[in-house]
Amino acid sequence: MTVDDFISKYNNRYIDFDGNYGFQCKDLFSAYNKEVVGNSSYVSGDAWKLYDNAPSKYYDKFLNTPSFVPQKGDVCIWDKSYGGYGHVAICMDGCTTSKLIVMGQNYPKVTKFDSKGKVISNGSPCNVQTMSYNKVKGFLRPKGDDMIPSQYTDGELYRTDSGMVFWHIPNPDVANAYVSNWSNAKPITDAIPPVEKVVEKPVEVIKYVDKPVPYEVDSASTLKSLEDLKKKVSELELENKKLLESIVEPNEHKIEPKKTENTTFISILISWLNNIGRK
Repeated sequence: MTVDDFISKYNNRYIDFDGNYGFQCKDLFSAYNKEVVGNSSYVSGDAWKLYDNAPSKYYDKFLNTPSFVPQKGDVCIWDKSYGGYGHVAICMDGCTTSKLIVMGQNYPKVTKFDSKGKVISNGSPCNVQTMSYNKVKGFLRPKGDDMIPSQYTDGELYRTDSGMVFWHIPNPDVANAYVSNWSNAKPITDAIPPVEKVVEKPVEVIKYVDKPVPYEVDSASTLKSLEDLKKKVSELELENKKLLESIVEPNEHKIEPKKTENTTFISILISWLNNIGRK
């Protein structure tokens, strides 16, 4: 629940939160503590003791000083010298260093009791009043995280002059429940960097395949060389034949010539050339 929702719900109405001593100022605080701040635990003690007894988990505490100006939603606490029990109220917009605008109960009219403690007449219901800082002990400021209702968590992130961080609340009246000067709130652009959309691109894989290096063959010149070689071999073959025919024994019988390295080479060369020709 927001501060404004709380005001609308209880303004000009009575609250008896604990069921004791009629409609006291502390009953207003107890309802606020539970419904707005979100603390389900009851804070015990008279009104003036709330400054010390309020849990630090839910409240920051500020002593009353001449320069301190409370924000809307702060809890103002008067000390024991104020009526013997102190007083407590919720701060509204418009507070300055010289005046307090608060919503409280049992003021200005105070509840009266008989000698047995029975309520004779009720004090004032919840109402907005202008009061002074006289006898004010200090202030409780609900911590930011607990003050922001879940229905307002969508939007942009803002930092205020007080150093508190809030999600942007579109309704200025609601925003002022948490920040005294919401117009000075600045967007936080460096807190959450924008996320860039990453597009995955396929990785180009280049495969290197060993291939024989191409080379050019001059078929005409190669063929001519082979023909020349064949021709030379034929000439050698013919010359060798003539040589063999010229060698004879005295009985005029031809003898088988002894094979030389030259004849063997020629035979091999002729065989190789013939095979080339077939291919």
